[in-house]
Amino acid sequence: MNAPRLRLRLSPFALAAALLAAGASVPAAALDGASLYGRGTLFLDAMGFRYGDGPFSSRISSRLRFEFLDRPGSGWTLSLDARGRMDPGEEGTDRVLLYDARLSYDKPGSPFSLALGQMNLYDSAGIGRLLGGLAGLKVGSAVLLGSYAGLEPGLDVGRLDSKHLKFGLFARYRGKQGRSLSLSLNRVLYDGRTERSFLFTGGLLPVGRFVVLFGNAEYELGSAVASADRLSRLFFNVRISPAPFLDLSAFYSSGRGLDFHKFQLETSRDPSLGPADIDRYYYSLQYGIRVDIKPTSMLRLFLARQESEQKDEAIRNHTWRLGGSWTDLLGTGLTLYGGYSRHRGPFSESDSFTFSLDKTFGPLSWTWSFSNTYNGLRWASTGDAPQLIRLQDSPTMGSQAMVTISRNLAVSAEFELVLRKEAAEQLGLLRVILRY
Repeated sequence: MNAPRLRLRLSPFALAAALLAAGASVPAAALDGASLYGRGTLFLDAMGFRYGDGPFSSRISSRLRFEFLDRPGSGWTLSLDARGRMDPGEEGTDRVLLYDARLSYDKPGSPFSLALGQMNLYDSAGIGRLLGGLAGLKVGSAVLLGSYAGLEPGLDVGRLDSKHLKFGLFARYRGKQGRSLSLSLNRVLYDGRTERSFLFTGGLLPVGRFVVLFGNAEYELGSAVASADRLSRLFFNVRISPAPFLDLSAFYSSGRGLDFHKFQLETSRDPSLGPADIDRYYYSLQYGIRVDIKPTSMLRLFLARQESEQKDEAIRNHTWRLGGSWTDLLGTGLTLYGGYSRHRGPFSESDSFTFSLDKTFGPLSWTWSFSNTYNGLRWASTGDAPQLIRLQDSPTMGSQAMVTISRNLAVSAEFELVLRKEAAEQLGLLRVILRY
């Protein structure tokens, strides 16, 4: 007779309780009597989904975000952002996702800055997630010179590819009124070969009282990259507010995504693939302008124009958008939002419209929305990048309510109904939010 199999499941709620207990169990005496700082939020979610007359599926999860020891920027700070997710049932899957887990040191008057663990370096180096370390040297009060090195971590705990290495140098400036500028030299290796070598720069610059500039760019340094392809990423946004009732904004975005990691794996399985296949990437271009007008304190209108181009396929699409919001509609306390998008082009989306109503009743806030299309995100079973799902001719209605019970406790509930031709989809979510 076979012995029964024991299946260990890491409940999201057990994960949250363990992390909270670990933080609460650290005695102040262990830190030489120093006063401890702690701030965090715990989300407890229960979600249910049904498609047509099919079976009801559910998922429960928890997410914990906290900072512990010292306030950020005043000494040693332990930061954590993790999620536990469980699909009930014998065939259900369990995941523990780690977004951020690091011990960092930063203090006024100290010339050094340090971080160890799992973190993201989008603002400093434009390199994304890193499992490793970062060390910096302060020059004055606004400039940080540093370096980093580590591995490419997966979101799932225990998922780590030791062949994927990242390292680089960076300089970062942070000034008054949100001014910032970053410049970095980065190198990414996979299995001992250079996947990418590139420069990254990004920043935000207010100009006077009415203009704000924001952008970032990546420039490839690899010898195999053609001159025309070296500016692999460019994003630029400008916002101008010449009057209290008028905002003008314009943007330009062009980018390539080169998945050299995937190319390496495919060539190992299929030796017939040659170096020319490395050019399989997505190259897109978008630019547009938007005008926001506020005729009264209650009314806001906008008009936008956007051009989109998939350059590797010579596909161009054209979009007009218009809409607005009306606060305290006819004295009812309701806020109305509405928008219409007109798409034209050989592979453009269908025209779409959406509107919603919001109202607050003391501690209760409520929202109802409607759209003639469905837009959402879906994560594949493998990989971390989400895919945008857009279903045409799928009227979608949703309602959400949130109750603030106390300063540290709130509860929200959501329901969404998608009326597709094949069958209706129903989605419900109950969330408890605890702050401490």
